[in-house]
Amino acid sequence: MQPCMSSISKPAPSSSGRKCKGKGHERREEILSVAQRLFVEEGYARTTIRRIASELGLCSTVLYLYFPDKGAILEEICASTFAKLARECRELRASGQDPVANLHAATSGYIRFGLEHPQEYLLTFNQPAQAAQPAKDAEPDNDPGCCAYASFRALVEDVVAAEPTDPAVAIEVLTQCLWAGMHGLIMLQLTKPGFPWAERDELIQKHVTLLCEGLLQSASAKA
Repeated sequence: MQPCMSSISKPAPSSSGRKCKGKGHERREEILSVAQRLFVEEGYARTTIRRIASELGLCSTVLYLYFPDKGAILEEICASTFAKLARECRELRASGQDPVANLHAATSGYIRFGLEHPQEYLLTFNQPAQAAQPAKDAEPDNDPGCCAYASFRALVEDVVAAEPTDPAVAIEVLTQCLWAGMHGLIMLQLTKPGFPWAERDELIQKHVTLLCEGLLQSASAKA
């Protein structure tokens, strides 16, 4: 489960109308940034390698030097988003703070990330089913999405371990319910911008409180 792409100065166009050859890392980041925008604005299915190249002032063959196809571009965008979310969870766990406070912070941070980085979030969680799928033989530990989920799950485990909880509590169920609650608010706000939403900070704070208190209640030891 932590994902904007860094801003990149575009090289000055050459006299031929094509862009100057940039350094490998800079060119790769520029391709990702432009593709991310086009995937959201025009749709993943309708965006072609030729379209991305045209937007950059390049020929299609140049893009193939960096990515074999547009699926690989989308996969890297998704991996970057997941890496950011996982990093935030790991940093919270390393802080040594109260597990419940960490869970509150992670839940709030996840929601804010989704709302503040809509392009990355929508591409990562609202992509075509056939796009950016991990290889069939990929190990879960190496899959960015699995790593992000595991980082968030670890925060839930910390809470369960620190609180008087029901021995039969299912960590997986609690984690997935919490994730669904966070994702639901993000997607509603991103896809229904015209709805008269309450003030954002207040809405996030109340939503996080309800989710985390609900988790604690569901996990609490039976009298």
